Amino acid sequence: MAETVDPFEHRDTWQRQVRQTVGRLGDRLVAAAGDAAWEGRIHTDNKGGTLWLNASLADVWFRARLTRALGDPGSPGSPSSGDGDDTFGDDGPHTPQPTPSSDTDDAVTAPDVHA
Repeated sequence: MAETVDPFEHRDTWQRQVRQTVGRLGDRLVAAAGDAAWEGRIHTDNKGGTLWLNASLADVWFRARLTRALGDPGSPGSPSSGDGDDTFGDDGPHTPQPTPSSDTDDAVTAPDVHA
C-alpha cells in the first residue's frame, strides 16, 4: 500500500470489496436457511425479556456488524470516513438477491457442505 498514490482510497476500495464478498456469502446463508429459521422462535434473555429470533433479524444483525467492522466507505459517520463518529445503523430490511456464479470454490461457500 505504501506504493499506491492514495493509500486511503486503496483501503476504501478493499473495504468495499470485502463488504461485497462477505455480504454475498451472508446472502447465501440466509437464502439457504430452513423454514424453522425463517419462522423463528422466542428467546428469553437473562433479565426475563423476550425477543423473536429469526433469519431476517440475524441478517440485520450481520449487516450491522459488518458495517461496524468494515465501515461503509464514503458515508458520514463511518469509521473509514475520518470524522471520528463511531455510530452506525443497520442496513434496514435486506432481501437476499440471487448472486451470479463466480470463480469461488463452492466447498467454501456452500452451506450444506459437511467436513
